[in-house]
Amino acid sequence: MKLIRNKIPDLISDKSKITQIETDKDFLEALGMKICEEGLELKYAISSKDADSILEEAGDCFEVLMTVIGELDLTLKDLQEQADVKADELGSFSQGYQLN
Repeated sequence: MKLIRNKIPDLISDKSKITQIETDKDFLEALGMKICEEGLELKYAISSKDADSILEEAGDCFEVLMTVIGELDLTLKDLQEQADVKADELGSFSQGYQLN
């Protein structure tokens, strides 16, 4: 099974292929799987160096992330504050360091 955007069911003629997730736990699990899927697609877009593809896939990742934080009654401000705390504590990723 694959989590799909809210308007996709309107585009699918065979409605028997569509189910709705029943529990919050299962929904969050599906969102976790979706962010992995979209993250991998973003990785491939970055490898292609195609700005439009990168923007599209980053937007998909952002949409999933916003859905996750919304499901947890958090906000974009909460997310930014947490990112700032982590950046203050450990830095960002902008200098390209990696651990071998």
